[in-house]
Amino acid sequence: MIRSESFWDIRDTGLGSWVWRKLLKLRETAKQFLSTEVHNGQTTRFWTDMWHPRGRLIDIAGESGTFKLGIARSALICDVRNEAGWGFRRCRDRDMRELISLVEDHPLPENRQAQDAVLWRKNDTDFCKHFSTSETWHRIRTHYPSQDWSKVVWFSYRVPRFAFITWLA
Repeated sequence: MIRSESFWDIRDTGLGSWVWRKLLKLRETAKQFLSTEVHNGQTTRFWTDMWHPRGRLIDIAGESGTFKLGIARSALICDVRNEAGWGFRRCRDRDMRELISLVEDHPLPENRQAQDAVLWRKNDTDFCKHFSTSETWHRIRTHYPSQDWSKVVWFSYRVPRFAFITWLA
């Protein structure tokens, strides 16, 4: 969170450093790698965090969903879910009823003593609690076959400056 906003909702105003603007542009790529494992729901936002398999609920319901269901945009899961289950307001809107059924049909772990955990995509189907730069790089990069000339440029006794210039050429 940055101040009172979520990283996923901050608008790119063109202000800030080059790195910050690049991070904001990579959010869509990062979304596919993140998930949240909900336990007690005290750190996971109901609308804006990626805890549901369908993604952020605010993207499904839109801004009007917060008004129709009477759940604040900044509400945590523990504010909406208690020991008895989900506490949704009655709603006649068909889209909101579909959203409610999506949420109720998604099982959450019963261990409410544990903290919520942010998970990182390990492979196509599994998430894990640790982040690996190399695994992530191999998942997002475009794979090309090794070139014959690569051993001429990248050999063990090369001068780095010359190797870089040769590689650029």
